[in-house]
Amino acid sequence: MKYPELFQPFNIGKLRIKNRIAMAPMHLGGCCDSDGNLNEAVIDYFEARAKGGVGLIYTCGFAINSGVEETYSTVDPMADVAKFKITITRLTERLHAYDTKLFVEIGPGSGRVIFPEMMTPKMNGQPVAPSAIPNRWNPDVICRPLTREEVQALIDAQIKAAVQIKEAGADGICIGGPYGGYFPDQFMTRAFNLRDDEFGYDGKNGQNRVVTDVIRGIKKACGNNFPVTARLTPKHYIKAPMQSPLPGEDFVEYGRDIDESIELARDLERAGVDSILIGNGSYDSFYWLYPPTYQKEGLWLEDAKKIKDAVTVPVVCPGKINTPEMARDAVRDGYVDCVAIGRPSLADAEWANKAHAGADEDIRPCIGCQNGCIGRCFTAGRVTCAVNPQVLYEKTDPILPAQVKKRVLVIGGGIGGMEAARVAALRGHEVHLYEQSDKLGGLFNLAAVPSFKAVEDRRLLNWYARAVEKAGVHVHLNTRITAEEASEFGADEIIVATGATAKAIPFPGLEQSEVITASDVLSGKEVGKRCVVVGGGLVGCEVALWLARMGKQVAVLEVQPALMSAGIPAPLPNMLMMLDMLKAENVSIYTGASFDRKDGDEIVFHDADGEHRISADSVIQSIGYRAEDALYQQLYETCSVKVWKVGDCVQPANVLEAVKGGYFVGNQV
Repeated sequence: MKYPELFQPFNIGKLRIKNRIAMAPMHLGGCCDSDGNLNEAVIDYFEARAKGGVGLIYTCGFAINSGVEETYSTVDPMADVAKFKITITRLTERLHAYDTKLFVEIGPGSGRVIFPEMMTPKMNGQPVAPSAIPNRWNPDVICRPLTREEVQALIDAQIKAAVQIKEAGADGICIGGPYGGYFPDQFMTRAFNLRDDEFGYDGKNGQNRVVTDVIRGIKKACGNNFPVTARLTPKHYIKAPMQSPLPGEDFVEYGRDIDESIELARDLERAGVDSILIGNGSYDSFYWLYPPTYQKEGLWLEDAKKIKDAVTVPVVCPGKINTPEMARDAVRDGYVDCVAIGRPSLADAEWANKAHAGADEDIRPCIGCQNGCIGRCFTAGRVTCAVNPQVLYEKTDPILPAQVKKRVLVIGGGIGGMEAARVAALRGHEVHLYEQSDKLGGLFNLAAVPSFKAVEDRRLLNWYARAVEKAGVHVHLNTRITAEEASEFGADEIIVATGATAKAIPFPGLEQSEVITASDVLSGKEVGKRCVVVGGGLVGCEVALWLARMGKQVAVLEVQPALMSAGIPAPLPNMLMMLDMLKAENVSIYTGASFDRKDGDEIVFHDADGEHRISADSVIQSIGYRAEDALYQQLYETCSVKVWKVGDCVQPANVLEAVKGGYFVGNQV
């Protein structure tokens, strides 16, 4: 076995877990029923990960209604106790069939990090928190301090919920704890807990009682054999309210630092906690809490080890542990007792089974884009995965053998074309994929160029190249297919995936030779020392950052009032980190700005304040892409067989849309 350390059992309390791989708790957005309970699709989703080999599953966090905080986004599933118990029982039975254990996660609410627009009228427009402190998202809104009675209500509601969870048959419970900037965490952070009562920093660990009293209460009500996990943030990575440090930046921790968290972990253990689930960051440091592709892999492990060294209970840690090799090293080298995979388990439900088989290269990788997961959680969208459209459709849209085997022609080897070809071939069709260039991947090859995202993006490209080969797709590179050739190919169905090309405008003063797109630059076209990027979407910002890190002097012009705000918005953690990185590299940002002309070695633009000039050797246009659908239109109008189109030739978007379109079309041919 390649990774034996991952497949040794361990105990949480007296509960035996079959291996060292857990599924981390994750938001599920709008996927549960309207009353907050798990529906059949969510149960299928968890079952797929149990079947995929994980030893322990933490559910999404259930918001427990204590009567203190009421929002439109959180619904207490335990309002209907009978239904809640039925759904948890059904889930437990499914997971136990695979010897996978279930811990149900609960939490008492958001406190100061609540989105103000999500408050119901009952809250009178005022969030609640440990103290009278500003709201995270709108500092002009001051939170109302909780009364002693309300703090006790938070504690009692969680203990009551634990009893119901145990009665439903779950193996254990995970409480929100001092984690992520949520309600309990605010009590255990000096900057946010200014109380002078028994729940404040009284020198007797009173600030911890909102969690330690819950642990003791659960143990009293449920018995010592019902294991309790508490989430814990070792380090907040806050340099000031609503400000994050970048990796490697020297800063003074405004939130809770590692030394205090070590003492906190010991206090949790004294209270009776059976394991600790690590997670760094906070809502004030969003890209540490939900690390995007720009963060390094395994970014929480160093702090996790410091907690593990301080306690005797098992420590479980997620945080971009994307590969079995990293997971193995974390366990073998004593950083953690168990790894938790979150987004990687979305990308590939079989992650653990493939690690057990030593088939690393067959694991479909998470690329940290967050378009389908975190990006949708905070826009009221349905959670999915950019590289795995089967998330939450595990049983309703499986890949099944085709009843009639067909000869399928796929034209274009970008992400959408490869996904369509892969799925069609897995269903038993004879699939021929034609790509006019010398490699598969299309525009995604350019996305993988900047060093700050190359590892994860390149991993996906490698996976697709292997996946289409294993599926039996006949790949033909360096071959351009015309409409006539496609019509005469003898295909039963044709899938067109011809992608998109970068838009370019011949701005006044620009010679034709000076018209440069972001795609040109990523393809290796040389640019001068002083660069102006026209277009501040995600691609434009990434190109600007890449050039700045190569020593260029860079400015970005964006016609919208904010960067990365047009079209499909960048997920919030990704956007916030990109903005901070651009600032750190001294990239000049001009929003609400329209490019007028190039005048000698200057470019002229205007905004609300009038006309401006800045020096520029190169003007790089990042103003979107144009669908290349001419071949599709020609075939659709002249060819008698069924013709589909997928990917950017439908509408230029992102990898999520390309993979989704490719999957569902490939599953229909």
